[in-house]
Amino acid sequence: PIPVSIAFLCRNEWRKLSGNEILKDETAGLQQSGIIRLVIPDEATNDNTLLEAGKYWLKLSVPSDTDAVSLFHQVISQAGKASFVATDRSAPANLLPAETITKMVAKPATVKSLAQPYASFGGRPVETAEGFALRVSERLRHKDRGVTNWDYEHLVLQAFPELYKVKCLNHSSVGGDCCNSVQPGHVTLVVVPDIRNRNAFNPREPKVSTAVRMKVQAYVKQRVSFFTQVHVQNPDYEKLLVSCKVKFSVAGDFGLYRERLTEDLRQHLAPWAYNSSLDIRFGGQVRKSALLNFIEERDYVSFVTDFRLYHVDENGVRSKDAETVTVKNPRAILVSAGTHEILEFKEGEACL
Repeated sequence: PIPVSIAFLCRNEWRKLSGNEILKDETAGLQQSGIIRLVIPDEATNDNTLLEAGKYWLKLSVPSDTDAVSLFHQVISQAGKASFVATDRSAPANLLPAETITKMVAKPATVKSLAQPYASFGGRPVETAEGFALRVSERLRHKDRGVTNWDYEHLVLQAFPELYKVKCLNHSSVGGDCCNSVQPGHVTLVVVPDIRNRNAFNPREPKVSTAVRMKVQAYVKQRVSFFTQVHVQNPDYEKLLVSCKVKFSVAGDFGLYRERLTEDLRQHLAPWAYNSSLDIRFGGQVRKSALLNFIEERDYVSFVTDFRLYHVDENGVRSKDAETVTVKNPRAILVSAGTHEILEFKEGEACL
């Protein structure tokens, strides 16, 4: 991980916080969501001219490789944790969606307002008799050791409830060509997070933080042969890009209906992002004719012409117009591109 340093502004100069002034870092160096507790030194000033006056400024920086740092979703001050204690042990321990908690039962005078911007995390429901029998049966089968693909997958899923799916690729490494990466002694685990009621940045392409992947790797290493090298990675998301000209049956703003069609394509190609009960599947195949038929069946589409389908791999390389797109990378999941090349058909143009 790239080390992250925190500095404060003092008389228009940045001064680095010492290790004693960073009380706790739950983000593991900004690799995952969490709370950073720190002490603002007395020498920090709020009358600086370098930045807006009236505020105490902090700076987070890395020495190099800024592209390798995790993306920021939001930075919020005055954060805290609240733990849920179930009074009814038979009730399901569901995660609380964002904005569920809006006030305190007994609010201290020092607290002006309360907000829950994100869904809850952690915790497990009370184990049922069926769950206990299943867990014991799995333990008797793998004996807390990773030997087969099934062993690896169930060991990780049991230990990390925040994961939805694990795919084990034996004799495989993350380096080299995705379709020709056979390496004896290496095991690659492709992990997919559980996005149900989670704070996923992009639900169409869910990814696990670096910190969690490192925890999974350390956990598995304790349960495999000393000579086995374990790799943990996120899936490769290969995209489908549609290029076409469309005549909408409803008169109005073309841009509005283009965005509606784009959203329908996203939902059709990545349905799990809109319905948590649907499965996220590795691999897959999509036919050009089936996708064209899907677009033509929209009630706001009159007809489609110049229809082309492109396959964009994990490196961003676009294929030629394809009749059928098939995923050959065992670590890949097929999803919709963020935007599609949808143009307006104008009267007098030739249809192809």
